[in-house]
Amino acid sequence: MELDFLNRLAFYFIKAPTPSILPEIALQGLEEGFESPSLIMLAGLSSNENPFKMEEYLKKAMQELNLNFLDKELLAFSLIRATAKKILNDEVEPYEGCQFIFEQVLDSIDLRKRDIKYVYEGIGLAEIYGLYIQIYELKYDSVLLNDLRSKEEHIEEAKEMIKSKFSEWYSNNSM
Repeated sequence: MELDFLNRLAFYFIKAPTPSILPEIALQGLEEGFESPSLIMLAGLSSNENPFKMEEYLKKAMQELNLNFLDKELLAFSLIRATAKKILNDEVEPYEGCQFIFEQVLDSIDLRKRDIKYVYEGIGLAEIYGLYIQIYELKYDSVLLNDLRSKEEHIEEAKEMIKSKFSEWYSNNSM
């Protein structure tokens, strides 16, 4: 899924992938109008550069740009909101957006401690998660349907419900 510079940085801090992608992220930042001496240096590095050197330039660039990415929960919510907005604006297909949220963002951070009874209820995403799993099961499992509608019709209905639930969630979770 395509992310802007700030959300890509947020994802980097949540997921902690290899630093080799940092020059590419820095270049994207420059292209989006962010400017700092260390960001320019980072963008000019090879992806094979010493990872410690890349991390050092990243830390300096964050200071120069006055960015604070220490709170992983806040970063996760920012990514969820950005993805929800893309789903609502039809820029990302609902299933793909949910897959990113539940399997990439939330899988890397422990927000389940807020749950009482249902998965992701503590952050208001339980129903959306249930719809996401429903689509998965319709796509990849042998689910017996008890009405005359096709699997595709059930999937489309679940996608529309995801959009509706994200609309409610988005308006209730402003940052």
